[in-house]
Amino acid sequence: MKRNEEAEPKACPADIWRDAMRYRFVRVADGVGHVGDTRTGAARDVLAERRRQIEAEGWTPEHDDEHSTQELAFAAACYATADEGDAPPAVWPWHLSWWKPTDRRHNLVKAGALILAEIERLDRMSSRGAY
Repeated sequence: MKRNEEAEPKACPADIWRDAMRYRFVRVADGVGHVGDTRTGAARDVLAERRRQIEAEGWTPEHDDEHSTQELAFAAACYATADEGDAPPAVWPWHLSWWKPTDRRHNLVKAGALILAEIERLDRMSSRGAY
């Protein structure tokens, strides 16, 4: 019997396992269908800070949309390089009363949340054709 060279090769168990893990990874990354929270503590902290910024500070997506001159990104950069007690850098975009650096890790969490807010703002602008 002649081998059909155009036929699909049979998937070996390793290929099936790899594809299943790839699918699971994509689904977990999308936040769909996973059991438990597989994010790192750092990722959870950034998301919690973003939620706090919205719920406690009132920095809603609609409010963020008013910051169209990279203010969120500049604020993130300031926090990303700040230590507790530092004066605000010259590029700090807002009133000095909003400058509140603390320990190094918390400053990076704030920076991450601000970057997330800026990315989400850009995505909203793009979906509206304004970016």
